Amino acid sequence: MAACDEYVAKARKNLASTASEWTFGRYNSCARSAYAACFHAAIAGLIQAGLAPSEPSQGWGHDGIVSYEEDCVALLNYLSSYATTD
Repeated sequence: MAACDEYVAKARKNLASTASEWTFGRYNSCARSAYAACFHAAIAGLIQAGLAPSEPSQGWGHDGIVSYEEDCVALLNYLSSYATTD
C-alpha cells in the first residue's frame, strides 16, 4: 500500500470514530478523532502533491504540516476549482 493510501485509510478510520463518538455524546473524543482525520488527510494530500516531510528522518509531524502552509493553501485553491455548486 502506498504511503498516501495508508494516510487516507487512517483518515477514514478516524472519521468513522468521529461519527461514533458523536452518536454516544463523547464530544471530546469526537473532536480528537476529527482532528486526527484532518491531520492524516492533510498528510495524504501533501504526499499526493509530491511533497515530503521537511525532516524526512523524523517523518510527518505537526510542524512539518505547518511548514507547508503555502503549499496547502495552493492545493486547496486548486481543489476548490473542481468543487460543484448545487
